[in-house]
Amino acid sequence: MGKKSTKRLSNIDNFLGLLLFFAIFVSLYPLAFIWIIVASISFLIYKYVLLFRKNSRNLKVLEDHFFIISRMKHLRSRHQIIFLFITLVTVSFLTSLTHNQWLDFLLNLVNFILILMIFLIPVSRLFRYLVSLLKQIPLNNMNKYWVEDIDTLTGIQFEQVLAQLYRSRGYTALKTNPTADYGADLILKRNNDKIAVQAKCYGEDKKVGVGAINEVLGGAGYHNCNKKVVVTNRYFTENAIISATRNNVLLVNRDGLIQMLNEFNERKYSKPVFTEENG
Repeated sequence: MGKKSTKRLSNIDNFLGLLLFFAIFVSLYPLAFIWIIVASISFLIYKYVLLFRKNSRNLKVLEDHFFIISRMKHLRSRHQIIFLFITLVTVSFLTSLTHNQWLDFLLNLVNFILILMIFLIPVSRLFRYLVSLLKQIPLNNMNKYWVEDIDTLTGIQFEQVLAQLYRSRGYTALKTNPTADYGADLILKRNNDKIAVQAKCYGEDKKVGVGAINEVLGGAGYHNCNKKVVVTNRYFTENAIISATRNNVLLVNRDGLIQMLNEFNERKYSKPVFTEENG
C-alpha cells in the first residue's frame, strides 16, 4: 500500500476517533453541548468575516455578501463537509429545543437537506470525474481551428483548445483537475505572470454572466495567480463586464477568440483561414 493510501486511511481513522470522542463527551456532559454549538457558530462567523478581509470586500455592501457566498463553493470538499456538519449539529440542537409542530417540521426538513448535501458532495465529485473521463477526446493533433467547430465542443474540449492556443503564444498552460478546479480551468505561466483562466463554451444566444467572474476570482485566489482571464465563444452580459472591470479581470469574447484562432492559424500556415463573414 502506497504512502498516499496509508495517509488517507490515517485521516479516516482520526476523523472516526474524533467523532467517537465527541459522542462520548456530549453524552457525559450535555450542557457542554451548548457551548460547542456557540463555539461552532462563532467559528463560522469568524471564517465568514475573514473571507471579506482576504478578498478585500466590504461587509456593508450587499453585492459583496453575494460574492463571498459564491466563493464558498470553491472550498475544498472536506471544508464544505465540515461547514455542513457544523450547521447540521446546530440545527439538530435547535430542533431539540422547539415545541412548535410547524417549526419542528421545518427544522427536520433542513436537517434532511443538510444530510443529503453531505452525502452528495463526494458522490458528485465522483460523477464529474467519470464524466470528464468520457468527454476527454484528444484534440492536440488538430491542424486548423474554426470557430463553428469550437461551438460544438464540450467544456473539457474547449479547455484543451485554449491550452494549445496559449502554448502557441509562449505560455506554459496547465489544465486543472476537472473535479476540483476551484474556478480556474487553466493556469498559464510566462515570465513573472501566473494567470487563472476560466473557459465558457456556450450555445447560441447564451451570454456569460457575473458567475464566471466570481469563479475566476476564486480560482486566482486559490492558485495564487496575479492575473485573471475569462474566455468564451459567445459574449458577456453588461453586469459581467462591469464586475470584470471592477475586479481587473480580462474578458475575451467571441471576437477576441476569433482573433486568437486567426493568429494561431497564421503562425501555422502564414495566412488567415477564417473570418466571421466568410465562414
